[in-house]
Amino acid sequence: MNILREIKARPGNEKTIIFSQFTSMLDLLHFFLRNEDIEFVRLDGKMDMARRKDSLDALRNDPSVTVILVSLRAGGTGLNLTEANNVIMFDLWWNPAVEEQAFGRAHRMGQKKTVHIYKLVTLNTVERRILELQNQKRKLANDTLDRNEIENMKKLSRDQALNLLNYHRRI
Repeated sequence: MNILREIKARPGNEKTIIFSQFTSMLDLLHFFLRNEDIEFVRLDGKMDMARRKDSLDALRNDPSVTVILVSLRAGGTGLNLTEANNVIMFDLWWNPAVEEQAFGRAHRMGQKKTVHIYKLVTLNTVERRILELQNQKRKLANDTLDRNEIENMKKLSRDQALNLLNYHRRI
């Protein structure tokens, strides 16, 4: 995670949100951050509201806390995290609108810094095919205003799912 090392080296005590759809990945990132001496907090669906509030308060008020690990489902919407200006999407979600909502946690009214978005993609993996699928869905959204097609965009078709797993023809 050279990105985090680069962010840590920047002047200005920048803060970072790391999203993952897997809490098991957040667990692995926990150990990485500890080894790198990076202070962090976490927000996921297993936490009660008091613990979530404590994590958010620490990110907002403790200058030593520079990273928040966030479960995409628990924290991808409804949060205002303008304290952070770096957003890392550790693993991609097939629906680009979900990711855009997550990026919006930092890119909101009140943000005083430039927001940097990082999507981690490994070539020749399912992530690459997910990125292609996201681009197709964005193009469809940009090319049409037909409500039925936009509703279909929210669903993952059988062919799209098979393509992600590389079991079927390319889309």
